[in-house]
Amino acid sequence: MLLQQEIRIGDEHGYGYAKLTACDLYTEQTLFGYRLNFNFQGVSFVRENGEPLTLVGLETELYFHDGKRSVLMGRMLPDLNERPQLLGGRDLRVRRHFDIRAEDFVRLAVQSHHGDVTFEFHAAPMFLEKQVYAKKEEGRIKIPHSEWLERLNNTGIARYDLIAIRTPVASSHLNKPFAEAVDKIREAERQYMKGD
Repeated sequence: MLLQQEIRIGDEHGYGYAKLTACDLYTEQTLFGYRLNFNFQGVSFVRENGEPLTLVGLETELYFHDGKRSVLMGRMLPDLNERPQLLGGRDLRVRRHFDIRAEDFVRLAVQSHHGDVTFEFHAAPMFLEKQVYAKKEEGRIKIPHSEWLERLNNTGIARYDLIAIRTPVASSHLNKPFAEAVDKIREAERQYMKGD
């Protein structure tokens, strides 16, 4: 899945050394909750002076964007098998995960099941070469509503169904029965959310 906002990997002088352009997300159950796994892919560039540059880490904070504001979820952790990556025209892969307690994941599901889901990343690269001063950059991924509901359903915490109903236009004599049926579905969801 392409990032809506790519994560640039560069320095404070504005030089870009790489960029992360895509991300695959999958969830898995852990002992005390769930793990959100983010597998980033991108490309690196050859430096103007031709000197090698090695990416040894990417300190990344995860944010959930609820449509109005971004809420910090916490720091993401690197994959245990991560090794330094030599930049300079090579493909780039960075894996990060975020562990979330079961009750917090349920809260996230309740807050996010109504539409597309957006996660933001604040990332600061770390280089082996000490003379390069890294700059913190931001990236963003938007997961379509239907895909997010499928991911939530696969966790087994709840069941969400995306229902698309074609209804006649308002001026049609057939509109009233359809409008009433849709209103009943919405009322049933409201009652369910209240616990009735």
